[in-house]
Amino acid sequence: MIYHYTSLESLACILESRCLRFTRLDLVDDPKEYSFIKDGFNPAKYVYVSCWTESHEETIPQWKMYGNNGKGVRIAIKPDVFNIIEDDKYRLLFPLDYFVDKDYIIMPDLGKNNQPLYKINYINDLHYAKGKMFLDDSIDFKEVAIYKGPEWSFQKECRFILYVLPKSVGDKSYSPQQAVLRRLIPNHNYLDIPICDTAYNSIQITLGPSSSYAEELILRSLLKKYLGHENFDKSVFTYSISK
Repeated sequence: MIYHYTSLESLACILESRCLRFTRLDLVDDPKEYSFIKDGFNPAKYVYVSCWTESHEETIPQWKMYGNNGKGVRIAIKPDVFNIIEDDKYRLLFPLDYFVDKDYIIMPDLGKNNQPLYKINYINDLHYAKGKMFLDDSIDFKEVAIYKGPEWSFQKECRFILYVLPKSVGDKSYSPQQAVLRRLIPNHNYLDIPICDTAYNSIQITLGPSSSYAEELILRSLLKKYLGHENFDKSVFTYSISK
């Protein structure tokens, strides 16, 4: 399982939409991740991430930073979250006709387990990361969004990563190469990607350690409505930190 700390409100959106939200990398909380620019090109604007942790052990910093100051939830889900469609040439998250009415195209780089999931590498010298991203006359997108400084290592982070390029702006269409050359960026700050039924139905929830009884009632109601049960765990830090 992998884990994601978030608010009750975000959990409600995930359960109702049956989707995970991917945020554009230049909008995440570590400014160093979108500071790599060469010749006016910022690859972070073309990369979308959904951030998780591999650590089964709960941590108070994660609850404080991402779990609504301990009043939210921790979601546990199987790593094989998405249905991958394969044919003779492609492995995609969607059938090709999904993009007919979209102004972007998604290019997942599928790793182990046939999912776009990767571990973060915590390194002292982020200039090394820039050297890996920017080649002499090209950009290696596979090196984007997988490096962070050691100050973030407590997160033990893994990420789902998607590469997204605009294919139209206004009434004009562009190839991926043209979009990059013209520095055109996707119009969307985030994308919501559907979860497969197996992963959705196996979601497990831990209630934050500072949650009130009312928040517990809200969680029970959400679980009953969308998953058909009221099963959840309470944080191991319940009653041990200030509410």
